[in-house]
Amino acid sequence: MNIVYEEGIELTSLFIKAGENATDPFLKMNIRTCIEEFDIGSYRVKTYGIPAFEKGDYAEANNEIGFIVGGSSNCNDTGIKLFNKKVETSFNFSRNVLDLLISAQLPNVTVAVDGTGDYRSIVEAVGVIPNNSDTFFYIHIKAGFNYENVHIGPEKRKIVMSGDGIGKTNVVSSLSNSSGFGIGESAALNIKSNYFLAKDMSIINNAGPNAGQAVALSTYGDYIACYRCSIEGYQDTLYTAHGANQFFSYCNIYGTVDFIFGDAAVVIQNSYISVRLPSGGQTVVTADGRIDAKLNTAIVIHNCSISPTPELQRNPNVKTYLGRPRKKFSLMVVMQSYLDAFIDPQGWLKFDSSSDLASLYYAEYGNSGNGSFTSGRVNRPGYHILNNPDDVQSFTVEKFINGSEWLPILGVPFIPDLIR
Repeated sequence: MNIVYEEGIELTSLFIKAGENATDPFLKMNIRTCIEEFDIGSYRVKTYGIPAFEKGDYAEANNEIGFIVGGSSNCNDTGIKLFNKKVETSFNFSRNVLDLLISAQLPNVTVAVDGTGDYRSIVEAVGVIPNNSDTFFYIHIKAGFNYENVHIGPEKRKIVMSGDGIGKTNVVSSLSNSSGFGIGESAALNIKSNYFLAKDMSIINNAGPNAGQAVALSTYGDYIACYRCSIEGYQDTLYTAHGANQFFSYCNIYGTVDFIFGDAAVVIQNSYISVRLPSGGQTVVTADGRIDAKLNTAIVIHNCSISPTPELQRNPNVKTYLGRPRKKFSLMVVMQSYLDAFIDPQGWLKFDSSSDLASLYYAEYGNSGNGSFTSGRVNRPGYHILNNPDDVQSFTVEKFINGSEWLPILGVPFIPDLIR
């Protein structure tokens, strides 16, 4: 907690120096706002947060940290971006806050397959989480391979599940549609909990490219986040099934066909999306399944990289598309992301020959890379090439999933707005 306080003081000093050099009145006003944000946040951490942390009241300490994280987000919208320090300052600070909060929090239970923890399986650990709890329950999963299918129901809420790092802590399923299991049943992690964070682990379905639908992670709840996770599979890797406010940050997502799909309100940000070699002749990154035009759901990819794995890169005849509509009102946006040259010039596919293309909304905005050129994109109803930032403001983390209201509670760093 002392580190958090020192970070707040350091950021206050940064803005004071910036204010001394600023000449624009609007910029000066924004900088003053930022100084006040961090000054108040630092005071609350010192006065309330540190004593709470020392007494073991981590929920209260978390709340006080939220004042500084909130200040970071607010200034991301005002002063910082005006002198191009948005990403470096806000992200590095938020990472420090998150790492401190999660690593300093002693876990309620520890899982270790070698028997050195409280439980050998994650399923056992989930079983002891109190139902409908008002406080967070922390599960630490030590390095190792956990071969299990973990289902967390809606009666379990406010859960932080942290590992020892990508490739170190591994939760692995081998179930698939071809072996007789449904979409949710095949998942290594099947989350129906509200307020859930997975951090520093790999979530894997290793059924292979010929197994059909084989989910690694399925998410059904509200306020679900994954931070620094690798989500690995082939067809239907990440199933953002239903729910509002789901967020993936600094993640790696691997798959072949429709491997990011579902009908939730989800933003994937600052992540690497890696397309694998499929068993067939084409790959498709997304397949949004919005069933009702009134629903505020979509798949939004922001500030990400979409690239081929080396195996796919060695097979240039395999075509890759950004997405296809799984349902009539599918909604998908790719914005301010890097698209590698392997993306087919058409960009998008129909799901089948009967797809109703007029009722969907698929859009691209401000992307870069040799796969981002839009001159060859499909010319069909429902597909849009956008150039005005106002047209995509509603798909930002702040507007689309109300990021500032819940991500600071989980301690997850995010870009609230478009990158200017």
